[in-house]
Amino acid sequence: MLFQSFLRNPSPCLQAIDRTKVDSVVDVFHDVLGIRLYPVQIEAAIALTQGRIAEVQTGEGKTFITGLAAALLANDSVGVHVATTNEYLSRRDYEQLRAVFRCLGLTVSCLHSEQSADEKRVAYCSDITYGSGCEFGFDYLRDQVNLTSQGSVPAGRRFLDALNGLPSLESRPIQIRRGVAIIDEADSVMIDEAGTPLVLGSSAGATSLDEEALREANSLATEFEAGRDFQLNQSRCVFSVEADNRIREQHKRVANSPLRRPWPQYVSQAVMAHHRYARNVDYVVSEDKVAIIDVHTGRIHPERTWRGGLHQAIEIKEGLQPTCESSTAAQITRQRFLQKYDLLCGLTGTATGNEKDFQTFFGLKVQVFPTHRPSLRQRLPSLYFSSIETKERFASSEAIRIAHDGRAVIVATRSIEEADRMGKLIRIQNPSVRILHGMQDEDEAELVGQAGRPNRITVTTSIAGRGTDIKVAPEVLQRGGLHLISTQHHDSMRVDRQLAGRVARQGQPGSVQQLASLHDMVLESHAASFVLARRIQSKLARLDSPNGTPIPSIDRAIQKLQRQLEHHGHVQRLQLVARDQWINRIQNEVA
Repeated sequence: MLFQSFLRNPSPCLQAIDRTKVDSVVDVFHDVLGIRLYPVQIEAAIALTQGRIAEVQTGEGKTFITGLAAALLANDSVGVHVATTNEYLSRRDYEQLRAVFRCLGLTVSCLHSEQSADEKRVAYCSDITYGSGCEFGFDYLRDQVNLTSQGSVPAGRRFLDALNGLPSLESRPIQIRRGVAIIDEADSVMIDEAGTPLVLGSSAGATSLDEEALREANSLATEFEAGRDFQLNQSRCVFSVEADNRIREQHKRVANSPLRRPWPQYVSQAVMAHHRYARNVDYVVSEDKVAIIDVHTGRIHPERTWRGGLHQAIEIKEGLQPTCESSTAAQITRQRFLQKYDLLCGLTGTATGNEKDFQTFFGLKVQVFPTHRPSLRQRLPSLYFSSIETKERFASSEAIRIAHDGRAVIVATRSIEEADRMGKLIRIQNPSVRILHGMQDEDEAELVGQAGRPNRITVTTSIAGRGTDIKVAPEVLQRGGLHLISTQHHDSMRVDRQLAGRVARQGQPGSVQQLASLHDMVLESHAASFVLARRIQSKLARLDSPNGTPIPSIDRAIQKLQRQLEHHGHVQRLQLVARDQWINRIQNEVA
């Protein structure tokens, strides 16, 4: 079996949990926070201690489930790492539960990217450490780089340092232990982000900047026309014979310039920058810098960069001074990093349908838990439109109408650009509309806190997806609860389900309606590679109703397309892991 090495052996951390201990910890939750954990929450926490993926629906108190499991697993010899999707959520959960842990006699800390190495060493000494999943991975890579650098220090110097009582880098790793990892939003961290390895960059090996080649490639890319000169296929750019000849001819202009890669790759990346990556969709420009938008969470990450010259190609496209490419100091796939823990477990509201991924890559079983109260979420029929403009006009008028009745409305979009358009449309009749996408002036927590008020309309991106708990005012609940208008499908059905989970939580009333149109991202991005996407587009092109048309056959077709995309992602993850295993084996043989 290709991935047999990834299947976990029984963990030394895995042991039967004493129910008396469970009851005593549950009592502390009640004494400190004034809450009584539900039986479903307790059973889900126990499932985590047994090394499983617990599917717990959104709004069922996953923060408390994670905290209970962490408290049950923590002891003097095992460090528990609670990994969330971002620093905001890790800080929130840490602040909410630290009093409980301290009452139990457990130490707890929270990582953030601005901490020094010494501060992180202290944080990792705690019984329980909260942080973003990426931060745990990057700290591991930093330790590997420091360990490797010891080889360049003369043995005599290390000996003298030891005699003088000076600790070496090798003896002072940042991440001192990897006992237990509890992964919040496990499908996001372990599946959605699994296609992108963690890469620690270093400017030490960067060569001189190839700005002339970047500018020449950008100039040539602006002259090329899609369909005539090139075809974009997923992440590849295929040039026509005529375009290929022009690229060869243009090479004469940069023949004497320093190149980091073959000249055609410069042109290919420039074409991708102009035709595949869009401002305020895939990235933003802030303070004369390109900052990447996470496609899964909608959050902006100034610290991330694209590799292979793509980041510099986008900078040139935006009229910015290109930054120097960094070399790769260390990298690891998320799968291989998580396998380094003695016990791995996680929870999410959307594990069903991805049991194969969890079993194949991590050897983990999924256990589904029911809701504490019956769901009152009302799903309205999906509506389809021939154009984005018609769809957005309907969405804005519908949001205004529902908010006028005293309810709160969330309009969920897929990009900053789309959110800004929707905000302008709604603001014509409702000046109090708020926009949440990471570039707004208002504080995120404040906007989320106000989103459940009467007559409130909040336009947002995926940033208000996972982990966002909108408190709905009692008067809004009396009028039908929070209403969600989703303006586009996502590539994965799980993300659509996560978004719907912002509404009607814990037995509250609420409603959801999905809208879609001919040129939505899920169709446009995949039309070249998936026949089904083109067939759906041809059907949508014939629609003409300004109020949308419910078409059950297209509902089924889009779900089928999403399953195809999810299968395609699964195959890519298999290939990534196979390549990672091969590289790791070669490195071990060379070492």
